[in-house]
Amino acid sequence: MIKSELIEEIRTKTDIVQIVGEYVPMKKRGKNYLGLCPFHSEKTPSFTVSQDKQIYHCFGCGEGGNVFSFLMKIENIGFAESVQTLGERLGITVNAELRSPAEQTEKEKYFDIMDAANRYFVDSLNDQDGAMARTYLEKRGVSPEAVKAFQLGYAPDKWDGLLNHLFKKGVSTKDMEKLGLIIERTDKSGSYDRFRGRLMFPIHNIKGKVIGFSGRILTGTEEAKYINSPDSPVYNKGYSIYGIYVTKDEIKKARTAVLVEGNVDLVSCWQYGIRNAIAPLGTAFTQNQAKLIKRFADNVVIAYDRDNAGVIATAKSVEILKDEGLNVRVTSFTGGKDPDEALRSKGAESFLESIKDAKPWVEYKIMLAISRHDLKEIESRVKAAKEAAAIIAEEKDPLLQKGYINLVAEKLGYSSEDISAEVKRIGYYPKTGRTSDARRHTEKPKGKAEAAEEWIIKLASENAGVLEMLKSSLTIHDFTGELTRSIAEVLLSVDLAGVQDIPHKLLEMLPDEDSKKLLSRLLVSEYPNANADQSARDCINTIKGHHLKSRLEQLRSEIAEAEKQGLLDNLPVLHRQFKDTSEAYRSLSIS
Repeated sequence: MIKSELIEEIRTKTDIVQIVGEYVPMKKRGKNYLGLCPFHSEKTPSFTVSQDKQIYHCFGCGEGGNVFSFLMKIENIGFAESVQTLGERLGITVNAELRSPAEQTEKEKYFDIMDAANRYFVDSLNDQDGAMARTYLEKRGVSPEAVKAFQLGYAPDKWDGLLNHLFKKGVSTKDMEKLGLIIERTDKSGSYDRFRGRLMFPIHNIKGKVIGFSGRILTGTEEAKYINSPDSPVYNKGYSIYGIYVTKDEIKKARTAVLVEGNVDLVSCWQYGIRNAIAPLGTAFTQNQAKLIKRFADNVVIAYDRDNAGVIATAKSVEILKDEGLNVRVTSFTGGKDPDEALRSKGAESFLESIKDAKPWVEYKIMLAISRHDLKEIESRVKAAKEAAAIIAEEKDPLLQKGYINLVAEKLGYSSEDISAEVKRIGYYPKTGRTSDARRHTEKPKGKAEAAEEWIIKLASENAGVLEMLKSSLTIHDFTGELTRSIAEVLLSVDLAGVQDIPHKLLEMLPDEDSKKLLSRLLVSEYPNANADQSARDCINTIKGHHLKSRLEQLRSEIAEAEKQGLLDNLPVLHRQFKDTSEAYRSLSIS
C-alpha cells in the first residue's frame, strides 16, 4: 500500500486547478473556477473548482471530490495509479510504495497480458512471418516512423501462435479468453487465436496501455476486412477511440480533432503531418466517445468516407458531438473516397485546405440536400428549397437562420423572402433547448432543518472550534438526512485532533460516493454568514428546534387521543411534557 504521508504530500503539492484545467477550459468566477462538466453533457457551466479548498463539484450531475478522485474518474484509473501519475509530475517516486507483484490487481494483470500480446505482434511484423504485412505497408506508403508511433504489428497466420506464446509466459487460457485474444472451439476441444494473418493495430487507453486490437485482413478473402477485440475487463469499444493516445497532445494544442473513419486513414493523416486526427474504431459513434474528445477539443472536423454510408455516419456523429457542446464542421475533401486515398493522390496541402474550408454542419446539410436535386428543373428546385427550409427551421439562432436563408435563396434563384416564408410555413421551431439544463439545475427547495444539517457539517469541516461545538451540542440521532447523518457520524466519532486538512480526511473516510458528492458540494459553496460561530449556533438551534417542534406536534396528538378515550390519568404527565418542550423550544433563538 502507498504510505498515507506520501499521498498527503502529493495532494498538498498538487494544484487541482492546474490538473482540471488540462481537461476542462475554466474561467475564474469569484473565488472559484467554473467550466462545463466533463462527466455529463451541459450547455450552462456548473462544474466548480475551489482552489482554496482543492475540491471540485458539479452542481449539475453531483460529481465531486479532490484531485485524486478527479483523475481517477476522468482517466478511468485506480487510486494507486492516480497517486503515481501525480507523483511523477512532481518528481516524487511512488513505484517503491506500490503493491508487490503478489498483490497485483486483476486489471494490472490484464494490462500486462495485453502488453505481452502487443510485443508478440510487433516482433512478428519484423521477423520472417511478417514479410507479407511489411510489403502491404510499403505499398500503402506507411513509413517506419508511423509503424513505430502506432506500434503496428502482425498476427501470423497460425491457429495458436499467440496462444502458445502467452501460455509459455504463464498466462492462463481463461485470461486470454477474457481479453478476447483467443476463442474457445465450439466442440470445447480447445481454443484458437482470434487474430490470424492480419495487420494489427493496437488500441491504447489515454495512459498508453494496450486495451484491445483491431486486425486488418491482408488477402482478398471473404473474411471481414477488420475484426476488433470484443469488450473485456480493460476494453469497452464505446468508450475508446483509436489513436487518441498518440494524437491527444496535438488535439489539445489545436483544441480541434479531425475525425476519420478508418485506422489506415488515421495513420496516413499522422504521416502527412495532420497529427490531431482520431478514428472511432469502425463502430457506431457513441456519446462516451464524444465525451472523451471533449476533454481535449472544442472543435471537431469530420472527414468520413465520401460514400452514402459515410454521409449517414456523419449525420449521426454530428448530432452526438453537438450534444456534448462541441463545434462541428464537415470537410469536402477531393482526390479519393477516403482521407488515405485523398492524401496519397493529392498530398497534404489539398487535404489541409479542405479542413480549413470545412463547413458548419447545418450549411453542409443544406448543400448536401440541394446537391441531390437537378436544379435545372423547376419541380426539383422547389423540392430542394423545401428540404433546405426544413433544415433551416431547426436552427435556433435567428441570425444564423437569416444567413442560411440568404445562402439558399442565392443558390436556388429565389428571393430571401420566399425562402423565409417557407421556413415560417414549416413552423418547426423547437421548444426544447435550455429546459433540460434548467430542470437539472433546479433542485427542490430544502427545509430549514435539512439546510441547517448541511451547513453545520460544512462549518465543522472547516473550523475546529465549530467541530467542538457540534460534538458538545448534537448527537448522530439529531441528523435526519441519510447523507448528512453519514458525514456527521464520521465527524462525531473519529478523533480529528491534529488533522491538518479535515475536509480531505473526511472525503477519504466517507463510506459511499453519495456522501462524498454532498460534502464536495458543501465545501465549494459559500455560506451566507461570515461569522462561523454565530452561523453554527443558528444551525444547531434550527436542528434542535425541528425535533422539539415535531415532539410538540406528537404530544398534541397524544393529549387529544387521551381526552377522546377518557384516559384522564395520563393527561397531567402529557401536559407537563408539553410545557417543558414548549419552554425548551422558546428558549432557542431561531430566525
